[in-house]
Amino acid sequence: MKRGECKGERTSEYWQERFRQLEESQHDTSVQTVQEIEQEFRRAEQALDGKINAWYQRFAANNGISMVEARRLLNSDELEEFRWDVQDYIKYGRENGINQQWAKQLENASAKVHISRLEALKVQTQQEIEKLYGNYHDSIDEHIANLYTSGYYHTAYEVQRGIGVGWQMQSFNPEKVNDIIHKPWAVDGRNFSERIWTDRTKLINSMHDSLTRMCITGESPDRAIREISQNMKVSRSQAARIVQTESAAFSAKAQETCFSDLDVEEFEVVETLDSRTCPTCGEMDGKHFPMKDYKIGVTVPPFHPNCRGCTCPYFNDEFTTGERVARGADGKKYYVPENTTYEEWKKSFADGNTEKGISGKYSQKTHDNKVDVGFVKSTEYRKKFENLDENENTQKAIWQKARDILVHRNGTNKEDMYLISVIDGKIKGKSVAAKEDNIVEYNKSLRDAVEIEPRGTLISIHNHGTNIPPTGADFASAGYRGYRKGIVVCHNGDVYVYEVGDKPFSQRLFDETVEKYRKSGYNKGIEANIKALEQFEMDYGIKWRKL
Repeated sequence: MKRGECKGERTSEYWQERFRQLEESQHDTSVQTVQEIEQEFRRAEQALDGKINAWYQRFAANNGISMVEARRLLNSDELEEFRWDVQDYIKYGRENGINQQWAKQLENASAKVHISRLEALKVQTQQEIEKLYGNYHDSIDEHIANLYTSGYYHTAYEVQRGIGVGWQMQSFNPEKVNDIIHKPWAVDGRNFSERIWTDRTKLINSMHDSLTRMCITGESPDRAIREISQNMKVSRSQAARIVQTESAAFSAKAQETCFSDLDVEEFEVVETLDSRTCPTCGEMDGKHFPMKDYKIGVTVPPFHPNCRGCTCPYFNDEFTTGERVARGADGKKYYVPENTTYEEWKKSFADGNTEKGISGKYSQKTHDNKVDVGFVKSTEYRKKFENLDENENTQKAIWQKARDILVHRNGTNKEDMYLISVIDGKIKGKSVAAKEDNIVEYNKSLRDAVEIEPRGTLISIHNHGTNIPPTGADFASAGYRGYRKGIVVCHNGDVYVYEVGDKPFSQRLFDETVEKYRKSGYNKGIEANIKALEQFEMDYGIKWRKL
């Protein structure tokens, strides 16, 4: 960032303090994630304790169980009961995206004609570990993605507010962030996913060893439970360390990207100095380097697990606020007052470049958003809704609201939504005052309807001014909120009906699939979306059709 004439000084201490506060805020979010994951570990530990004790009480004889007894096959009634349990495990896996290797093992177990008591116990206990680590992985994946994006924008905000000049920042899409956070940064070449699955495998193997030893020695389950509990504590500590360290690394990565985009020439290391500060961190505090030397773990925190340092921009003279030459994507610069809030800044310099909302990432315009009002009021358009498998009142309400939405949002990309009961066709919730394009404002009326009405009794209907079919965000919302089905009415007259399947998927995965088809030649937005819908119909059991 080139220096020039300006007024109002910004000293090194100013930048250190601003970025120290930013690091503390991000650290707090990481601590919250750690606490949530630790709670999941404790719940899993309690569940394992209960399963092992229940198994032992059922099969132990004379206050002990031998290896011979442990290897005894389940009788026909016990086998059927076990299969019933496993089917529940399989269903859970489909609904929560549990890893495919374990899903295959479960299917094999349910198909076995013969299975021993010990094998059954191992399946039951491993399920708890698979659930635990699946949730753990999803939590840290979401946390780091959010932290990276937030870190980038907050860094830009602090720098632009500090110099008094702002310009449009690059926008992030899910694919870009996903690629960034899954690239290894440490010298061992492993990313956080690999670290998590390695820890999971170690924990499962140690648990199986303890259970086998229990049966070989004929001991009560107390020792096995203690061993498993101790190993769970170790794994819990490892999980906390991974969250904190990976969070610090990708916070630093976000700052590196942002500093480069803002033409910052040098950076300074800012450490938290107290009685817990290690000699390495204490020595690095206050040192500054050119951006070409920005290397996490070498010149940039984290230097070790649970490192609490960060970086800030460094200027070799007193840096000041005011108008100066700034490079922006649009070639324009804008004054940023010192009292500008983060939300105000983000709305002006970041949100304007992003595509968001219930219509998903790919909300590009594929057709003019003008509505043929005469057509949507015609008998021909109404007949589209006669193909819905609903009672007369519900069918009529859906058609009426489709018409109302399109008339209301004619010529805009704003979205309305209604929630309609499949029982009596009454409107249970609505949102018709959205101020942002391509996003349903999920207000109190909609939230109350979802909370009050039984799951599976509501139909959602909303519009797409972009004319694209149902998106990944639409399916994710429908699955999460328990809609019976969803309806998208497009401004060009198209109407789509969609239902979630029994196997969930993320909006990110759907968006990535759309992008894949775009790159393979399906450049028209609707075509790429339809190809993704066709694939997800086969892979995830969704239902969709054009009326």
